[in-house]
Amino acid sequence: MALDGWDRLACAQEVWGDGTLLTKENAEKIVDKDGRDDCFFWPVKEGMSIDAAKVLQKRAAENRELKTSHRLTQIGLGIAAAALVVTAWSSCSG
Repeated sequence: MALDGWDRLACAQEVWGDGTLLTKENAEKIVDKDGRDDCFFWPVKEGMSIDAAKVLQKRAAENRELKTSHRLTQIGLGIAAAALVVTAWSSCSG
């Protein structure tokens, strides 16, 4: 963990704490955990500004929504194609 010299952490969005005392136990919960599914989380890269992180987080959220929408569209098209096949088959055999 690269937090040498740090003794407190704070959320830039002020969701938690005005400076949580950094202990070994909570460092593992706060720092080492992959929090991508947590509120306002974006992995920090050295030298990255908060504004840049916000843009990247927004872009990632939009991509997740598009993937979900795309998957649902594919499922809907599959169901429609299956219905056309069943309809065509039943009209040919009846």
